[in-house]
Amino acid sequence: MSGARSVDLTEPLLTAEDVGQMLGGIPAKTVRNYAREGRLPSVKIGRHVRFVRWRVEEAITAAADRGLRI
Repeated sequence: MSGARSVDLTEPLLTAEDVGQMLGGIPAKTVRNYAREGRLPSVKIGRHVRFVRWRVEEAITAAADRGLRI
C-alpha cells in the first residue's frame, strides 16, 4: 500500500458494518477482528473503529494481487 494518498476528510468514514456489507456480507465482528489484527487498515477514534474506503479497497486489492488471504 502506498500511504502517499491523503485522507479526504469530506468522505464519510465507514463502520465495521459498512465494510462487512462492502465485502459481501462479512460479519462486523470479523471486520473488527481483522482491524485489531492489522489485516485491514482502520482508524481508532476514541473507542470507535472506523475505516477509510480507499484504504480498505487498496488492502483487499494488494492481498489479491499477491495471492494472500486477508
